[in-house]
Amino acid sequence: KNQGWAKEDPDQGHDPISYKDFTWVGYDDPYAAYDKSKWVKDNGYGGIIVWEITQDDFHPKCCSKSYPMLRAINNGLYGTGSGPD
Repeated sequence: KNQGWAKEDPDQGHDPISYKDFTWVGYDDPYAAYDKSKWVKDNGYGGIIVWEITQDDFHPKCCSKSYPMLRAINNGLYGTGSGPD
């Protein structure tokens, strides 16, 4: 799953990154998606847009449930929980 890539979890307000050698990637994970959608709800915005969702884990290969990103967004906007799922 990580093939030698290291992951750094974010501080408050920062998205996770992964890196290997001289290459790094910034991305959203379910926790970042939840935090962002919760911020949208808490600040009275009308909604959010998802640009690209085809790499969500539809057939739970990496996560314990399918659609972890969409679940996290839904929980942030409409849920009563305290996290992405």
